[in-house]
Amino acid sequence: TKDCGSADVELQIEDAAPGVEVFKQPGDLVALFIYTKSNKDITFDSDPKFTLEEGICTDGTISLDEKITKCVFSVAVDALGIYRFKAGKQEKSVSVINGPELLIVTNKEKLKDRFRSSPGGVAALLASSMTSTLSSRGTPSITFRATIRILWNHPGPTMLMLLMHLP
Repeated sequence: TKDCGSADVELQIEDAAPGVEVFKQPGDLVALFIYTKSNKDITFDSDPKFTLEEGICTDGTISLDEKITKCVFSVAVDALGIYRFKAGKQEKSVSVINGPELLIVTNKEKLKDRFRSSPGGVAALLASSMTSTLSSRGTPSITFRATIRILWNHPGPTMLMLLMHLP
């Protein structure tokens, strides 16, 4: 479980460490985690460019009865810019961009399984993979979370890095 520190509610996008900007592309899925110390009702707000696919995170008042609440949203195909999620007093943003120069594709469950003796190391790796970098042209990098069954059904790598050089 995650420690909320002094806050009653903490909000996290994907596996990003606090303060790390998360980049997505139109059509992607975004996982949002709400951590709470106790059962409570909070107000939740998201942008209409994000459609709830899984979970209880609808705009308005939601009841948190789990220590961790996971919600998955899809990003509209016409979304571009910075969009915010707000849960209680916590707010996090997602930058939706087109044309990233670097893609990192991971299978999070495979990583956790392969390195189960070091869950903290896997968490740190996933958090660091969310850090944004800029290319020499100032183009943000982007991290995708995906399960690629063709690549992962054999005892091979658990992370694949695809370099895309855009014109």
